[in-house]
Amino acid sequence: MKALLLCAGFGTRLKPLTDKIPKALVRYNNRPIIEHQIEKLTKYGVTELAVNTHHLANHIDDYFSMNSFGIRINTFFEQEILGTGGAVLNLKDFFSSEEFFIVLNVDAFFEFNLQNIIKFHSETKPLATLATEKRKSGKYLEFNEKLELIKRADENTEKNSLFAFNGLHIISSEIFNFDLPVVFCDIIDLYITLIEKGGIIKGYTVENSGFRDLGKPENLQQ
Repeated sequence: MKALLLCAGFGTRLKPLTDKIPKALVRYNNRPIIEHQIEKLTKYGVTELAVNTHHLANHIDDYFSMNSFGIRINTFFEQEILGTGGAVLNLKDFFSSEEFFIVLNVDAFFEFNLQNIIKFHSETKPLATLATEKRKSGKYLEFNEKLELIKRADENTEKNSLFAFNGLHIISSEIFNFDLPVVFCDIIDLYITLIEKGGIIKGYTVENSGFRDLGKPENLQQ
């Protein structure tokens, strides 16, 4: 199974730490964040990994030159940063032979069992499945009673339709059949475009995931 670990971002919230090292290499529990994530992905069956890079990309290249983790790791440098949605579309050639693949934000730390969401996606076959949770968040997504994504939540969204996104997706390679341009875009905006074209994006609810946004300085402390 293949996966994409999103590592191109500037890590703005972690400045000044990220002025000199990329967010992926910031340490959490005495190890780089990226090491925790690769360990998690390989535990659940990932054998080949794509890592998109941009900000201080050479640091990540140097890191992988000394750490292989026993899997194939491919870095993809973005000359101009593409955002989370553009990063996925940019890797059509890498992922198109797969039935589906995992996408994970490098700073999205959690402890739930990935096999459950993978099984759910494989059985229901939406364009994408998002790991969601009923927890406090600064941003929410709105889903219908079938847990199909509708849009970003707003002030009119009913409380029982609000879900926080945990930074992990399972995406079907069918997404590439829509021939969308590879331009800067957020992954949620990409999903809204696909919904408008008739695609189905599902949510999969996890509970007590231990989710921690490691892009926030306060969450790097145990």
